[in-house]
Amino acid sequence: MRVADVDERTGGGARAGLAALFVVALLPGCGSAPAPDVSGADAERSIGIRSALAGRPLRRVDAERYMLELINQDREAHGLPALPWDEAAARAARRQAEDMAARGFTAHWGSDGSVPEQRYTEAGGEDVAFENVGCFVDASASPLALDAPYMAEGLDRFQRAFMDELPPHDGHRRNILSRFHTAVGVGVAQVEGSRIPCVAQEFVDDWGTYEKLPREVAVGDFVDIAGELRAPAELAIVGIARIDRPAPRSAKDLNKTGDYLVPEPYEAYLPRRLKTPFPRPRGVLSLLGSTFSLGTYLGDEDKPGLYEIGIWARFPGTDEERLVSLRTIAVTR
Repeated sequence: MRVADVDERTGGGARAGLAALFVVALLPGCGSAPAPDVSGADAERSIGIRSALAGRPLRRVDAERYMLELINQDREAHGLPALPWDEAAARAARRQAEDMAARGFTAHWGSDGSVPEQRYTEAGGEDVAFENVGCFVDASASPLALDAPYMAEGLDRFQRAFMDELPPHDGHRRNILSRFHTAVGVGVAQVEGSRIPCVAQEFVDDWGTYEKLPREVAVGDFVDIAGELRAPAELAIVGIARIDRPAPRSAKDLNKTGDYLVPEPYEAYLPRRLKTPFPRPRGVLSLLGSTFSLGTYLGDEDKPGLYEIGIWARFPGTDEERLVSLRTIAVTR
């Protein structure tokens, strides 16, 4: 959901003066196990909070942890549990934040044509991440200044913009307040001559463990899709989708994009419950207890592209299936 705002970029150079700020959400209704806290402890995160409250500039790592605290304060204010840090999600978030800042765009697509689930997969994620992003839309290229000081008010502004949304245009707010999220990663980036950060938030739904998928295969190759869901998640569907291989896009083009919806599967498999571990026939989604497996060939009309392996689950109290894992495989001829 696009929400326009206007702010002044401080400092000189091509980005001085007034420029539009945009924020965009990947709606959960459509997109790894939490990594250890790489900063080591809650005390490290609190350093960022104390510095911000004192009005001092923040290091990049503290700016990211400060936004984590803002997210969790908003969640706790609505009776939701705080989310731990997920480093795989943070790597994907930093990649997008840096890309947007350096080229002056706001979008879920990257300048290399990448999509959120692709970046999350390439960062080492195995679950599904739902993305909030915000940055400038002036399509102006500028050198990154990642180690420059970050000011809390710039981060506060993005979080408040997300949380102040009203239905039905409240995709960011609903993303932040989803009860299905289990972790989050944040990426921030700045450019030279600006004190306004670009931000990406990646909210993770971790409800299972999954066997690794190959990064690249040829059209028609056989792949095994397997894993185990954790209660209360129950397997509903495994779907396979395909999009064209990502290609570079200009900042001007990216600034014309809107919400991102994950692609519809061209094949969907319903689980067949087994009483014994074997046999597990190819082309059948076998379910034994909470463990599932599916062996199938990748080939949507023999087309190459970026193939997406989606796993949907049902949860108590909900009428719709929810994505709990979305990973990508590059398929070549």
